[in-house]
Amino acid sequence: MGVYRVRNRPGRVIFWDMKIQPIKKTDLDTLTYERLREMIQNRILQPGQRLVQDKLTEMLGVSRTPLRKALSQLEKEQLVCITPKGTYVRRFTLEDMIIAFEVRAALEGLAARLLAPQIKKVDVEQMRELFTSVMTRAESEDITAAYLEADQEFHTMIAAKLNSGILMGQLNPLIFLTISYRPGLRRLPEETYPEHMRLIAALEAHDEAEAEEAAKAHLRATINHLCRQSGPELASESSKQKAKGRRRVK
Repeated sequence: MGVYRVRNRPGRVIFWDMKIQPIKKTDLDTLTYERLREMIQNRILQPGQRLVQDKLTEMLGVSRTPLRKALSQLEKEQLVCITPKGTYVRRFTLEDMIIAFEVRAALEGLAARLLAPQIKKVDVEQMRELFTSVMTRAESEDITAAYLEADQEFHTMIAAKLNSGILMGQLNPLIFLTISYRPGLRRLPEETYPEHMRLIAALEAHDEAEAEEAAKAHLRATINHLCRQSGPELASESSKQKAKGRRRVK
């Protein structure tokens, strides 16, 4: 187990002071991939950060082979960039995130439409309970973390209950991406709770068209919020890309 300190130098890997548990189980390829993915989601590995394989193998307690396989899979999921100059955690612009949410809205709308005719009552009750159990505590405590967890589980559940490997394979990486590159909740529970209930009600009624529209409307509302309240990281990177484009035109 090692402690890695911040080094604010150009071209150097940056790690916060922390203790990282080395991987001890046997399925190193999968476990290495999952650990790196988790580190990207939790921003232990920052957008734009260079990943040096020697440092990562030391930190995770694995050899280069499972590490390279994990990085290759993360590249396919658009989470890292592997270039001749090195491997980096991918940095997303505002436009990237809007496109990711648009694609996710289309796929999640499709998943909701396909799920509506076949969803079971017990699944509907489980979805509704995810949110009602949290919202009942809203007046007495801060529900932000609990609501975020319920939100993530709900959206993952839509594709999972459909039991479509093809759709899950396309949708789950997008859900992960849009969750990873947003700090906490994008919108307040008071705003999104009615949207979730609308979608759940449509699924319960086996209304395919309404389920699809409710899923799309929910995510497009988040897109509109992104455009109004884009964070400095996304906005600044977007401005840089636009400036580069203008220079190329000149």
